[in-house]
Amino acid sequence: MGKEDIAILKRNLRYGTYFRCLLVRWASVTGRIVVRSSRQQRYVIAMLSVHFLATFCHLYSITLHQINLINHSEAAFGTIVYALSFLLRFEVPANPAAVQVMNFVLTSTTAEINSSPVPKVYLLIRFFIYAARATGLLLAILIGLLAIFAPCQPLLLNSILCRDDLFLESTNCSTQWFVRILSATVEFVVFLSTVIAAIHYSIEIMLKGVANLWVDCKAFVKRYDKGLSKIGEYQNLRIFEKCLNSCTRSRIFLTCALGVPAAQLVIFYIAIKLFQSNENDKLKASLCLWCYLMLLVFTMIMFSSPAQINNLSRDWLDRCRWDLKKKYDRKVHKSLAPLRLEFGNNFVEQLTPLVVQEFCVRQTVSGLLVT
Repeated sequence: MGKEDIAILKRNLRYGTYFRCLLVRWASVTGRIVVRSSRQQRYVIAMLSVHFLATFCHLYSITLHQINLINHSEAAFGTIVYALSFLLRFEVPANPAAVQVMNFVLTSTTAEINSSPVPKVYLLIRFFIYAARATGLLLAILIGLLAIFAPCQPLLLNSILCRDDLFLESTNCSTQWFVRILSATVEFVVFLSTVIAAIHYSIEIMLKGVANLWVDCKAFVKRYDKGLSKIGEYQNLRIFEKCLNSCTRSRIFLTCALGVPAAQLVIFYIAIKLFQSNENDKLKASLCLWCYLMLLVFTMIMFSSPAQINNLSRDWLDRCRWDLKKKYDRKVHKSLAPLRLEFGNNFVEQLTPLVVQEFCVRQTVSGLLVT
């Protein structure tokens, strides 16, 4: 991890402090990531409760937009986004394994890495973080404005207060505007906290952990081919693999592997329907298409990187067994297994990225044909 990556991490942790959405913080004295105190965690848990209520309201709003299929899909997409972020944030108390993984990745910057060009996977992750922040801020502002001037949009929490496209019909004007401004503030804060938490768990922990394992695996294979490393050093990669799986397999990776492709096909369906509609929704359709591209890039990184790690380690194990002359090295080789990153009871292999994208395309086309 380079200096710019560390600066990005510290900035995101600082945003998490402002919005009370992360259970960890940056300790400037030690230069490490530490868990917040029990008193500070109470504010994070309170924000998590607000996030849960927002997710429940979005889930309820799906039942209010059954006539218009596009509105129904928009409400469903909002529910998926809030539910995904809630599941990613739902760690009470904080997982110490995730903190250890982040601190290990944080200190993995060596003189060799600093003197060589930055790996492309790190550059891609940097670009994705900047794009996710800009997109999240833009959407938060738009959602706040919609909550004030168009409160009956299906993506908004205000939609549960609308009946026949009328917002709080039985109340006076001043009360309506007060509720609109208050709800706009809540929408803005909750959505930004959702984006910050999603970036922290899905990118800072999972993607950067996977990228670090990939870079270390390629560096090890190069050193071994040059005769600078021994076969026993492969165990260091397996140790980090076990640590990374322990903090991502059951919650972070599993949530992203199941939820992000679902959000991807829903938002792609909405974008196509908006472009095909006679209404003047080109701006909304363009935003949906951009969100689809963001999710597509994230999905490809999320599955392609572990697949490359698995292929690289498997090919190296198959190749190096013929070069081992010592009996001890042959015994060590028999005990080694390819590196694999797991989600739930499954793991990523070579064809997983193609299978996931084929599923998304098939389901989107099926939805378009049916409707």
